[in-house]
Amino acid sequence: MNSDGFGGLLLNESCRIYLRGEEKIYLRRDIKIAVTSPRRANISNSIEAEDQSLWNALRACRKRLAEEHSVPPYVIFHDATLREMLEFRPLTPEQLRNITGVGESKLKRFGEEFLAVIREAEYAG
Repeated sequence: MNSDGFGGLLLNESCRIYLRGEEKIYLRRDIKIAVTSPRRANISNSIEAEDQSLWNALRACRKRLAEEHSVPPYVIFHDATLREMLEFRPLTPEQLRNITGVGESKLKRFGEEFLAVIREAEYAG
């Protein structure tokens, strides 16, 4: 390592065997460990049992729309927005507009789909 060269490598005569391919260099590969965010776990774990089916339906709707628009699900709505929908259960566009994360654009683009999911759950239960 070259401390004066900002971490650059210095090559010397002993490196020629590697540069010519006469010897191989084996580098360590870091293993990435998937860590579940505590916030995500808290949201899903804090859903009451009787609300679980609506929660799953809202998430399924979001996933379907995300796939249709080729975007990640959080671009459609964040979990916190779905959680608020679950809590307040808006049935009209005006009520949905009061949910955090639902602006005019998202209301026009996705509102009816989510309202239909909530209405179905309300009238089924």
